[in-house]
Amino acid sequence: METNFDIFKRLQNGRPLWITAVPGIEEARMRVDRLEAIAPGEYLIYSQTKGIIVEYVNG
Repeated sequence: METNFDIFKRLQNGRPLWITAVPGIEEARMRVDRLEAIAPGEYLIYSQTKGIIVEYVNG
């Protein structure tokens, strides 16, 4: 069973803005790639299972 990952965008004030939750890290990476194409910025992928940020993406 795949775990869920939350995607956040870091706002200019440094706070995270929740975007969506997806099943699986590969799906999260694909979503972030699409989001960066529309709205460049810093994105975070958070593992709900581990309770940590597993990836930072700065586009």
